[in-house]
Amino acid sequence: SCGMKAELLQISWHTKEPVFSVDFHSSGRLATSGGDNAVRIWSISEGNKVKLLSSLTRHLAPVNCVRFSPDCKLLATGSDDGFVILWKLDESAVPTTTLDNKDEEPNIEEWTVVKAIHANKKDIYDICWSADSSCFITASTDNSASIWKANSSQAITTLNDHVHFVQGVAWDPLGKFVVTQSSDRTVRVYKRKTQTSKEFTNFHILKFLDLDTQNSAPETSDITPSDTVASKKNRLFLPDSVGTFFRRTCWSPDGSLLFTPCGMWQESADTTINTTFVWSRHNFSKPIIHLPCGEDPSFVVRCHPALFQLKRDETGEVNPQPWMQLEYRMIFAVGTKSEVMLYDTQYCGSIGTISRYHLASITDITWSQDGRILVVSSRDAFCSIVTFEENELGVIYDSPN
Repeated sequence: SCGMKAELLQISWHTKEPVFSVDFHSSGRLATSGGDNAVRIWSISEGNKVKLLSSLTRHLAPVNCVRFSPDCKLLATGSDDGFVILWKLDESAVPTTTLDNKDEEPNIEEWTVVKAIHANKKDIYDICWSADSSCFITASTDNSASIWKANSSQAITTLNDHVHFVQGVAWDPLGKFVVTQSSDRTVRVYKRKTQTSKEFTNFHILKFLDLDTQNSAPETSDITPSDTVASKKNRLFLPDSVGTFFRRTCWSPDGSLLFTPCGMWQESADTTINTTFVWSRHNFSKPIIHLPCGEDPSFVVRCHPALFQLKRDETGEVNPQPWMQLEYRMIFAVGTKSEVMLYDTQYCGSIGTISRYHLASITDITWSQDGRILVVSSRDAFCSIVTFEENELGVIYDSPN
């Protein structure tokens, strides 16, 4: 297990309201959003010294999601007020302070509204950018997901196939798929018709697991079971009654893997365990592996931004064998309401756990661009910060090309 340091920071992140989302900018700035309708930008310096840089106060209801564009020029925020607001740092602006509120810290920098999009009549729960920063997808409690161009206020397309809240969205880094995860117990994979097309078509629905394919280790057997076995189907995902507000699905940074939280695994006729499924982009018919997560359902997965060299034994052989044929390994964090588990694609079990820090449900997770800091937000009004020593998670992989 990796030696990491975790610390709960009991500062006033969002007055005393829940913190619903966190996201890192490449500069090391951290965006947070909360139940006080605000978005805040912070700096984190050596020794976890956190300083408020700016309060962004335009939303009129709790803000569920903050996501910087991959090119780091824009911040998208989504709220229960149905708005998605795009913000940018205004380097030239003189910071303003609202003097009527004595409790407000003055802004050190100004973030201005580029665009406020009335995206939905209902709540916005999740946002994900395309890799080129030109578009983003939003998830809403009106059971839809919409795709937007960053430079327009009209949706390119709206995906209306779910029959309950859309609680997570993920844009394939390679640009071919978008994924939506809903409390209707399905994940939908949509495929872009062409690289530039505005049209996305239904490609695959993740809903049932055929029992003949159920095997937590990678498939090795070529034996086809009889039809009687093959016809038994198990649900992949937990019902809405589990009460997770989010099902924040995500892709690995190289686009090879899709992670879907809120999974359920039928261990036997009367035992179901909570799990997270990992899928290959080349095969949505069955998961590569599933990762049990204890007594609480998983609801968020976020990947470390870097790729790591495979671990080898003294003889130079790759050891242990990763669960898929890749030249590198990846690290990702899975959150349940009570803990965050770290995983590595070279190991089947968790490589570390962060738990017992928060008094209420965890809501989101983010990695810093250099991967040395992991921030976890919670409904208890606090964030915790996990720090890693240099090379503690491994040596960065440099691709041959």
